[in-house]
Amino acid sequence: MKNAYVAQSVTEGGTTVYTAGGTSNTKPGYSQFRLNLASPPAVTYTAVDGTVFTGTYALVGDTQIVLSGLTSSAGPLTGGTTITFNITNLADGTVTLTRTTPDPKTGNTTNVYNLKKG
Repeated sequence: MKNAYVAQSVTEGGTTVYTAGGTSNTKPGYSQFRLNLASPPAVTYTAVDGTVFTGTYALVGDTQIVLSGLTSSAGPLTGGTTITFNITNLADGTVTLTRTTPDPKTGNTTNVYNLKKG
């Protein structure tokens, strides 16, 4: 997992809202989504609205990744400073993460991120 990832596709509340290279994305802001895990335990997380958060991350076995202490120049992450994702697929160069709590930035939807190295 020690890589930087970009969004390949994103599902919010069961609806696909972004596919890389798609022309009819309802949330084109995911083109700037980044999850940089390249320098453990440091993490840089770029949200759908372009806000960049920094903090630390930890893997919980093979099944979860926890981002904690997340802050940005605009202050802490809305709803707290921790995000937990379930790892539902991990293959060579790709990972699928499912957020365990609703995301306030996306209308409190539970989101699934299909990511690739980028």
